[in-house]
Amino acid sequence: MMGNDDHLLELEIDTIFGLAPTLPGEQLRLATSDVIAVFGWSPNARVFALSAAATELIDSIDLDVAEDFSPETEPTVVTQVKNRLLNRTDPPSVLTVAGGPSYLFPSSVEDPHVGLPVIISDDAGVAAAQRFVRPDNWEVGEWRQLINGKIGPWAMAVDDLEPVSICHTPAATPSSAEAGVWTRPDHRGTGLAAAVTVAWWKLERHRRGVIFYSTNRDNLASRSIAAKLRLQPLGWLWTIR
Repeated sequence: MMGNDDHLLELEIDTIFGLAPTLPGEQLRLATSDVIAVFGWSPNARVFALSAAATELIDSIDLDVAEDFSPETEPTVVTQVKNRLLNRTDPPSVLTVAGGPSYLFPSSVEDPHVGLPVIISDDAGVAAAQRFVRPDNWEVGEWRQLINGKIGPWAMAVDDLEPVSICHTPAATPSSAEAGVWTRPDHRGTGLAAAVTVAWWKLERHRRGVIFYSTNRDNLASRSIAAKLRLQPLGWLWTIR
């Protein structure tokens, strides 16, 4: 029987990457081919999911590695899987390993106060967003879907008509959602990212029961948002691509 951390890590992997249907006891299978493997790791849980191609190359995975949870350090089992994959492809593949912490939103989060208005994707916000200046990092079609609420709730800090910090839903299941946060470089360090994240969470918590926040270990700004909002540490997600 899975513990709560196992369940949550599996749910987060499914939320971000997607899991294919499997029978009980079978190796978890990623629904995407963009990622080779994902390892969810916490002090009390270990959850591994492989792509279809990786599953064919690896006969079995030993998840009982006698290793204490050590954030910031590549887990031994990830290194083992990476090496097995490298040794079983000809010519050897070029693989990238990345890791970072993941968090859960608690039942309550303090609302930061900032100097710019924060617009949310209610009816008034969607109407106002039609006049916003699209940030350069958003494609036209994607931006249109976002501001019209087609890809989930959003919250934006706006300077005049320019969105300078955005939190939205880049990935979700019927029961869970993952936060996606962006802040324009000239407005970073001002608390806007935390403010839009809380505003977004207030919308998503009425739609889905579990809200995740994850980032890369080198993204110190993103990790500082989690600390500022006192998000609940869940574990670490490691990916092999």
